[in-house]
Amino acid sequence: MSVEKRTDIAVRATLIVLLATLFHLFLFTVVDAPGELFGARAQLPVAALALVAGYVVFVCLFSVIPLWRGKSPSSFVRAVTALLALPLYLFMFPLNGPMSIVGMLWCVLQSHCLLSEAGGVKHARHVSRASTRLVLLSSYGILVIVFLVSGQNIVGGMAGVTASYLFVAVAIAVSLFVEHRRFSLREGPYVEHVLLLVALACGFTPLGRWTLPLLAARQLIVAARSWHHEFGIEEIWRYLTERPAQLLVLSFALVIALGTVVLCLPQATTGPGRLGILEALFTATSATCVTGLVVVETGKAFTMFGQCVILTMIQIGGLGIMTISVFVAQALGRRMGLRGEFAFGEMIGEERNRMAARLLMFIVLVTMAVELCGGCALAWGFHHYSGEAWGRSVYLGVFHSVSAFCNAGFALYGDSFEGFSRQPFFPITLSLLILLGGVGFGVLYTLFRLPGSRRRGPNPHVTIVLWMTVVLCVGGTVALWILERGNSLANMALIDSLVNAWFQSVTARTAGFNTVDLTQFSPASNVVMTILMFIGGAPGSTAGGVKVTTVAVFVLLIVSALHGRKNVVVCGRTIELETVFKASALVALSMLVVATAIVLLLHTQHALGPGNVIFEAVSAFGTVGLSLKATSGLNSVGRGLIILLMFLGRVGPLTLLVMVRPRRKSSLEYPSAKVMIG
Repeated sequence: MSVEKRTDIAVRATLIVLLATLFHLFLFTVVDAPGELFGARAQLPVAALALVAGYVVFVCLFSVIPLWRGKSPSSFVRAVTALLALPLYLFMFPLNGPMSIVGMLWCVLQSHCLLSEAGGVKHARHVSRASTRLVLLSSYGILVIVFLVSGQNIVGGMAGVTASYLFVAVAIAVSLFVEHRRFSLREGPYVEHVLLLVALACGFTPLGRWTLPLLAARQLIVAARSWHHEFGIEEIWRYLTERPAQLLVLSFALVIALGTVVLCLPQATTGPGRLGILEALFTATSATCVTGLVVVETGKAFTMFGQCVILTMIQIGGLGIMTISVFVAQALGRRMGLRGEFAFGEMIGEERNRMAARLLMFIVLVTMAVELCGGCALAWGFHHYSGEAWGRSVYLGVFHSVSAFCNAGFALYGDSFEGFSRQPFFPITLSLLILLGGVGFGVLYTLFRLPGSRRRGPNPHVTIVLWMTVVLCVGGTVALWILERGNSLANMALIDSLVNAWFQSVTARTAGFNTVDLTQFSPASNVVMTILMFIGGAPGSTAGGVKVTTVAVFVLLIVSALHGRKNVVVCGRTIELETVFKASALVALSMLVVATAIVLLLHTQHALGPGNVIFEAVSAFGTVGLSLKATSGLNSVGRGLIILLMFLGRVGPLTLLVMVRPRRKSSLEYPSAKVMIG
């Protein structure tokens, strides 16, 4: 390895250490812990300074100096160097959760830079990629500083301000150095230079508060340009389409994390201060996983900005990151390709790849059309029945239309739609939106094909979905009407009681609205609602649950076993054995997850009765959102369990298993064995 390459690697390692030191100092000054390790806000106690100094010495001795001398540190030393500060943020978590999470993310990104940089000892290409990672790392730090200083108004005194501005200065210097070495005059970063000059000019004027945001915008452009120059758009596209199961889980986790951060902003809430980290995480998870369970009232606790953020997460959670990403890619003129078709089909539950490609535009257009029509209808209803002004009525109509079609169940009224129980227009309109969102886009595509298109006979999937939807909706309506006619529906006219029973039967299949006080339901009605919540909607839809087709296949398997048949038959066709295995595994895994959660909730939530706990757990796993008014009574452990249940219910237990199973199937075959059962 040449002296130039060796020096280049060591300089980059030194810059990472310098940036990490400044970033740690800044974060430590925004934590308020008088008399403890981190000290009071805006102060740096001797203990914190000693820890940071020890970190610098360790990194220099075991990482920077060996790299300068041309020796690659061992993988263990690189890992310790990258994650050395992680225990500090674990200690910080009880004091300031958001800052602790920010610091942990920094450690993870820093480890990616340091551990990958060792490859640059052998490959010059990796040295260049290390520069890109360094630019991305510094961009993340600037965004965090801007968010805390400008968005949260958190300033860490003289030490914190000095560390933050030094960090920004070093990050800008790094990006300028990378731009100078990488880009030619023809493709020079003129926009970035203009933003830098404008930001510096603002610093000497009364517009100084715009300096950091402008620098943050500049760094985002630099990071995007560096990524595109080094990896290209192909890297992002390959990641989007290579592992759809991982993408599904990671995309939902990313949206939840971003939503949590935004909802913590003071501008997102109506009360003084900001929303707690656990409440923000609960709300973001509920919105992204289109559940509808809330620990704070959406219409009162959040400003219009916060409500729009929640609505955006609902729309993203309903359609999915892959749907939006592929649609944008195609709008920009990129072809999906076979790999993209397969990945998209996996995301929406459509196994026919060519069908998945055709579904994309249909999904987007149908979503926009249905939500627009539903919003207009509901806006008229709010104006006509509630006397709301047209502007407010349109906002309410759009919000609840998106929430209903995405089967989210978020309402801007504290009692959901209980105040409209005797106005059939709202239950009927909302139920239609819920059904359209819950039957699946593949079914809608089949039903709304143009007349004269070639048909190949009945589609077993469509047949099962439609029959199960009719059976569950009608059966649930009859059961709830019979059980509640003399109870919660006793004071209603016949038509109103039937409409409310119908609506509760439909909304129990993952929508989450209610027109009747569920705490007045009998235990038998709660059991019926629990069964409907566990089953859920159809695959490839905005609904949750184990899905109606899964339950249908499972029931058909039982029927086949009772009749002594070896195959599961529907519509004159045999269902593949792999599908039967998946259905059985999904039902068993879902029951195991829910049962485990119920046991943990019963052990930790002593203030809630067993019925409330079971109802809450199934509602969370089925991403329904119905509650017996027990959500606000959960402690932090209970809320954490419900968050996990909502996430598992949205991505599915099988998806998590697909992530961890081996990518190569074993070719071994074992001899058969007989086991006595029953």
